[in-house]
This record gives sequence, structure tokens and C-alpha cells, in this order.
Amino acid sequence: MGEGEIKAISQTLVNGLRVLEALADLGGGRRPVSLSELAAATGFDRSTTHRHIGALRLLDYVTIDPTTGGYRLGFKLLYLASHLLENLDLRRLARPHLQALADATEETVFLVQRKGIEVVYIDRIDSNKSVRLASSIGGRNPLYCTGVGKAILAYEEPEVFDQVVAAGLTPRTPNTITDVVQLQAEMRVTRERGYSIDNVENEPEVRCVGAPVFDHLGHPIGAVSIAGPVTRMLPERLPELGKLVRSAADGISRQLGYRG
Repeated sequence: MGEGEIKAISQTLVNGLRVLEALADLGGGRRPVSLSELAAATGFDRSTTHRHIGALRLLDYVTIDPTTGGYRLGFKLLYLASHLLENLDLRRLARPHLQALADATEETVFLVQRKGIEVVYIDRIDSNKSVRLASSIGGRNPLYCTGVGKAILAYEEPEVFDQVVAAGLTPRTPNTITDVVQLQAEMRVTRERGYSIDNVENEPEVRCVGAPVFDHLGHPIGAVSIAGPVTRMLPERLPELGKLVRSAADGISRQLGYRG
């Protein structure tokens, strides 16, 4: 096979994938999409679009709706996605984002996942400045009083919030929110600004900002936080840090397939 033939096959593959992506973007998992819609979205003519969609149908990546004649995403994609999801390593995937965040802020950065009504710390990058923080890899802390925990809790289902309240809002410091109504208000504020604040609520003299990590279904499966002593994590600095931690968490979410 000559170089020209290889290039032609490669371009055909690229164009076929463009049709598949257009089908996904147009809602092909929820509703049938017409050939005209696909042609308009890709910029291909109807004949070219039909040829590519035919190849995708042959391989079971696309199905045809028997009622409308439109196209839908095929179940073969679930087969591929299941293998990807089974082998996703959140810690490995998130590491570059955490390192960039630590470099930008010069503060300690954490990555957690939710386990029940607690968070489990799965990665940590320490600040190059002198500070000791209690949270360590493998350690656990409550959802209601940590930056990472509140970032997750704000986007969780209501029953998770109810479980947290039922277990008791035990004060960890004088600043811990122990009133249910106040905690509900805190969740609303967290969602509005896009990041959480642990205002010395879990560990004395330590302040944190956190943001949720979403999976491909839009569910908060983890969170990232920046933590440091109150002498450096000053209130006027929190909005800037909040934007940085949210950007890092959003980057991880996108790699997990989140498109919100």
C-alpha cells in the first residue's frame, strides 16, 4: 500500500469519526438525527455523509431508528466506553493538574474521592513552604466541614446530605457549621460561586478552597482543594484561589468525559 493510499484511508477515518462526533453532539443518544442534520453539522454533502454513516452502521457504532429513519448512537460505543471507565485511574489522570495548581499557588493541594459520608485522600502535593497539615493520603475526613467534602456535598443527591445530617454535625473547631439550615445555605453559596471554602472548620489555623470533579454523567466523584495556614490563605486571596482550583477540577472533569 502506497503513501497516498494510506493518507486517503486516514482521511476517510477522520471524516467518519467527525460524523460520529456530530451525531453525539446532536443528541443521537437521546433522539434520532436525520442525514440532513449530520451533513449540515459536518459540512459534508449528503452522499459523503451517507457513505460514512453506512460504514459506522456496518460496525454497529450507529443504528437506524425504524420509525423515523434517523440515526442513533449504537451500543458498540458502550462496549468501548466500559473498557475505558474500568481502567480509569483518577489519581494518575489528575496528577498533572494537581502539580500545575501546586506550582501556581505554592500551597498544598489535595485530591479526594467520596466514600459514604466521608472523603478519602488519594493524592497530595505539599507546599514548598514550611507548613504541616494533618490530612494524609489514605486518611478520611467528613463531608460537611472540609473544603473537598463541601465541594462534593454541594452537588450530591439530597439523600447524601440527609445521611450527613443524620450522622451528626460534630464540631471539629469553633468554626464548624453544626446548624442544618446554615449548612444548606452554605451548599447554595458553594454552587453559586463554583467552589467551596473551609473557613478553619476542620483543622485549627487551616483554611481551604475546593472544587468538585465530575464524571461523564455529571456526578461529583471527587474534589480538588488548596489548603494552607490562615496567615497565607487570607480572605481577600480566596476568590483568586477559588478560580484556580475550579479550573483544575474542570480540567480533570473534561478528561473524564464531563461536558457540562
